[in-house]
Amino acid sequence: MPEVATPRRPRPRGRAWTSPLVWSLYHELSSEPGNLFFSPYGILGALMVARAGAVGVTRREIDAALERPDANEDLDELFGRLLQEVGRITRPGAGLFELVTANALWCQAGCPVRHSYVETLRARLGAEIGAVDFAGSPDQAARTVNAWVAEVTRGRIPAIVEREQIRSLTRAMLANVVYFKAPWGEPFETEASRPEPFHLPGGRVVDVPTMHRTGDYHYGRTEHAQALQLPYVIWPVRMIVLLPDEGALGAAESDLRPGFLQRLIEEAEPRETRVSLPRCRVESSFRLRGTLERMGIVQAFGPGANFSGISEQEGVFLDDVLHRTFVDVNEYGTEATAATGATARMGWTDSSGAPLEFRVDRPFLFLICDIGTGTVFFTGRVVDPRG
Repeated sequence: MPEVATPRRPRPRGRAWTSPLVWSLYHELSSEPGNLFFSPYGILGALMVARAGAVGVTRREIDAALERPDANEDLDELFGRLLQEVGRITRPGAGLFELVTANALWCQAGCPVRHSYVETLRARLGAEIGAVDFAGSPDQAARTVNAWVAEVTRGRIPAIVEREQIRSLTRAMLANVVYFKAPWGEPFETEASRPEPFHLPGGRVVDVPTMHRTGDYHYGRTEHAQALQLPYVIWPVRMIVLLPDEGALGAAESDLRPGFLQRLIEEAEPRETRVSLPRCRVESSFRLRGTLERMGIVQAFGPGANFSGISEQEGVFLDDVLHRTFVDVNEYGTEATAATGATARMGWTDSSGAPLEFRVDRPFLFLICDIGTGTVFFTGRVVDPRG
């Protein structure tokens, strides 16, 4: 069994930057009922790839949506520093913890791409560059892109783009993939798991497989929810489970604003806790164009876009941003993955000494994050653990 660090108050490791984009995205995407799961980190990566080739108003709209903390700070440097900080938590070859992020750009075969853009992607974002024939062989182009996504996500996401989403004027596809697999610092005991009631919205109650463990966990409260941090084997990376008070799911979601996560981490205290958490498996799929347009990224999705930093050829604009995610939470740990692609075309504490009961038997929210930097890799809402 891996050695697990004693619970401690987290300390920031550096001036890494996490864009408020995470909360803006959550409020946009959570408007639809049901389960929700996405990767703010992955979407941020995809937007940074697009931004690297954007010019003028197109670039300024992306910058405004990303909300850098200081207008004088360079976004490329901020994101590069974030990548460095996140890279420090990965232990290559350990076989216990995996965090893989990958960016790729596929261009239309024969479509000229600026050397400066290619070098920026490779040097700053570690992106892969490839050529496919979107116009002449769209089926093969889709297979090529999807094969890359399937490989990086260990087959959990076999495809991100459908053949029908490649149009006659598609000239490029930008993609970002995030794959995460980590065991808990202390696993739940499989023999303790049993079906228990879970209260669905509307009053219906169903039995779902529920995991149990008693241990020391960081616990806190917000105005509308309890919060518990479940550490993975790499201690700075944790799942924070937000259990809204009865009838307060919407209010708890409204608390998700810039500064929320930092306060939650700083105010949490270690408590002996009896945890009851349902197993869950959630998959989500989004087309993000409308979401991003409502957040202010408008010009990038029309013929007036300026992506002259990608190609000298005129008329390159984003067609859509595709995002597919998968998460599996069980007794041993968590496996989560997300893929994001953009196509471009022409034309809260209890101070008693008794163990705290943290029973997740109703809809809840969660974040998988690095508490050292505040980076949110994945976040979501579980309304029905059965998927």
